[in-house]
Amino acid sequence: IIQGIIRYIDVHDINKRPKLDELIEQLKRLKP
Repeated sequence: IIQGIIRYIDVHDINKRPKLDELIEQLKRLKP
């Protein structure tokens, strides 16, 4: 799962570079 997230971040980071805080927040929601 983590590898998929890293790939997702790599792909989207090139385009939009989402805020790290927002990514962490979403990851916390995925992992209770």
